[in-house]
Amino acid sequence: MKDSLHFVKDIRAWVEQVFPFFTDPLALQRWQVPANMSAKLHHFDGRVGGGYRLSLFYKADAKLASGKTAALEDRYTASFLEIVPGKKIVQSVQFENPDPACRLPMAVEAQFREIRQGTRLTLIFSQVPVIIDPVVHALGIRSALEKLAQLAERKGAKDVRAG
Repeated sequence: MKDSLHFVKDIRAWVEQVFPFFTDPLALQRWQVPANMSAKLHHFDGRVGGGYRLSLFYKADAKLASGKTAALEDRYTASFLEIVPGKKIVQSVQFENPDPACRLPMAVEAQFREIRQGTRLTLIFSQVPVIIDPVVHALGIRSALEKLAQLAERKGAKDVRAG
């Protein structure tokens, strides 16, 4: 296990516009995938005790490290441990992988804080399996957060114009 990893992203949309991207299955599938990849949501239950199962697919020409579910796929199940609307979401993430080093659950906490410009989103990953390359992980998370920001900011702009 590695120490925790923290990622902070300021998003120019209000918390009530950003938070649903974590609890809406279609929104989750759109943003929670790095650039140059695709995703498939297999199951979603947005309650504490529920969760979701998601596959991330790499392009055929991707150079991959070990630790994948299948040749071009990472699949995991996330369980919602705590949901505090507008404040935080805590999940346990279990990778589907034959390697025992990948099977231990990873904790992910999303914290939402209102700032003058919108929302400060902090993601904290703890108990990260050692097989996950921290550089690749960071690139993937930053890419997904950028996608989230673009989607939320676009939605926020539409909401402001509608009001």
